[in-house]
Amino acid sequence: MKSAYLFLLTCLLFNTPRLIFAQTSWKGTTSTSWTFAGNWTAGVPTATVDAIIGDANFTGVNQPTVNGTANCKSLTLGGGTKASTLTVSHALTIAVNILINGNGTITHSGSSFTVKGNWINNGTYNASGTGSTVIFAGTTQLLQGSNVTTFRKLTINAGSITTLGVNVTVSGTSSKTTVIGTLDPGESPTYKLTGTAFTVNTNGIIKVKGALFTDNYSNSGTVTLSSNSTVEYAATVNQTISSAYTYSTLIISGSGVKSLGANLTSLRSSATTNGNITVNSGTLDLSGFTANRGTSSAGGTFTVANGAFLKIGGINTFPANYATVTLNLTSTVEYSGTVQTISAKTYGNLILSSSSGMATKTMPATAFTIAKDFSSNVGDGTFVSYTAASAITVSGNVNVGASTTFNGATFTHNIAGNWTNNGTFTGATSTINMTGSGAVISGTGTHNFNNLTIAGSNLTAAATSVISISGNLTSTSPGTFTHLPGGTLTMSGITKTITGTGITLDNLTITGTVSSSSSIIITGNFSVTGSFTSSSPAVILMSGTAKTIGGGG
Repeated sequence: MKSAYLFLLTCLLFNTPRLIFAQTSWKGTTSTSWTFAGNWTAGVPTATVDAIIGDANFTGVNQPTVNGTANCKSLTLGGGTKASTLTVSHALTIAVNILINGNGTITHSGSSFTVKGNWINNGTYNASGTGSTVIFAGTTQLLQGSNVTTFRKLTINAGSITTLGVNVTVSGTSSKTTVIGTLDPGESPTYKLTGTAFTVNTNGIIKVKGALFTDNYSNSGTVTLSSNSTVEYAATVNQTISSAYTYSTLIISGSGVKSLGANLTSLRSSATTNGNITVNSGTLDLSGFTANRGTSSAGGTFTVANGAFLKIGGINTFPANYATVTLNLTSTVEYSGTVQTISAKTYGNLILSSSSGMATKTMPATAFTIAKDFSSNVGDGTFVSYTAASAITVSGNVNVGASTTFNGATFTHNIAGNWTNNGTFTGATSTINMTGSGAVISGTGTHNFNNLTIAGSNLTAAATSVISISGNLTSTSPGTFTHLPGGTLTMSGITKTITGTGITLDNLTITGTVSSSSSIIITGNFSVTGSFTSSSPAVILMSGTAKTIGGGG
């Protein structure tokens, strides 16, 4: 046992120095050559060995020059009592971080300088050659430091997510920025890259975190958003989406409202995979502007995620030319303009409102579905009206807001949730088919149904709801209907019927010509000023106390 412990201790003693001292320091006693082992305390650095230039070991007079392809794990420049200058004239790759201390200087005269970790510049970086390229080629990287770094050529490589922690400049003859990976300008605070030519390559992503695009990217040269590149407005503040560029994929995320300030240039459509808009969170407000895709090739997607909002204003309809439109279950699309045509889509939530004055919405001529709720409100206007032009299926609730009017026209509309009407509903010759279990009819507005069909169990109408039916009242299994005490239902049509079972009314008034083959329970008053015929075996059960049966017929 003792020998085993001695063996283990020996292994630790012999191996610990390798772990602790996996570094080499520049001596500079022989020459300026990075690749000469004699200039280093522990040989030329490799991808697994840290390089330190400027500590107490720097006793020579020679400043280092990368004179051949070179590597190191991390690079620390300066920080000691002796100012240190590294000249990079050949390819240098740093496997993790680079730290340029206050008395450290890099003179980059050409070739590529690849960093796979963080870039921290508290000293000086000079890109003196037109070919001086710094490549960020790691995974998650941070560009920071107390001094602004001025690059000649900056590349964010594929696979790298590089975040700015300080303002950055890219300038000089032949300068350019190329994004193949992801460039994130940071947030709280957000930073700016100021440059000339700026290209986001295929699969490249840039994020916008400022209120404006130019808060993060100010470029005096050409800005190129290549095929299948992505621009993501991702801040937690309100943002204005720039219309100065041709987007391939535009993503809305973060929170707040992302608004258009002008019509977007038609999104790129050179391939089926180009021309996409995705609203992941927050609100995309198109205001009175357009966000259409180009038409050179069919394709593209428009997606609104769960919980996200799309507002369409002005006189515009849904953005055009997208092959696939996905409006997820709890997404919301609001037509918030004035005179607008509603597109036939499968919506999550659909809202009709007004930006000013009286707004008229033209409904789709093709039957469509609303997977959650359908509502209308006046918004910033005074009145909203809309008339069905096809059958509408609503899997959630219907809410007709005050000063809004919904005309059912000639169609059958299936409603699975509650019906709340604080405006006006005009049934015309339509049928409202209430299919949901436990649904409620309520609201202080005018309920002018034509045909009302109860297909869901335990449907109730609020006591404050005054319901008029000019067509037929029908219940179909398993449908049941109860109008709570205080409510009045008036049947005004000619040669209309009450059919089915499970109908309980409080006050029933017949002003038209109505026949019934149902057993109806009336808990309040029953008044006939028109004509009412009950065919066998139908019965009227008066269950209330001190109630009346009035009228004739």
